[in-house]
Amino acid sequence: MLANEIHVDPFSLSDPTIKSPLSRERIRVRFVNSAPEAVDLCWVDCRGKIVRYDKLFRGQSAVIYTYVGHFWVARFLRNGALAYFPEYKTEIFKASKQEVVVINSKGH
Repeated sequence: MLANEIHVDPFSLSDPTIKSPLSRERIRVRFVNSAPEAVDLCWVDCRGKIVRYDKLFRGQSAVIYTYVGHFWVARFLRNGALAYFPEYKTEIFKASKQEVVVINSKGH
């Protein structure tokens, strides 16, 4: 994503302490959308702002190069509600290692 393509979303998280820290340890994370509808995959920047990164339709996946400690969320396109990361039992994912991360709705 080029600097002129960054889209800061006016949506904010309810916890203002959630901010991606500075990190030099780069990792590869594959996000898989298992939710019944499309989501925006968003990075939480160092100021706690939501930055839209990619759109994933149902069944799609994306490989993201991110950094240890960085936070990610997925928001449903239909209503902006936060999706769920079932393996972590949370709506906010914190990158810590190279892995595959499943996105779903909370009831699934």
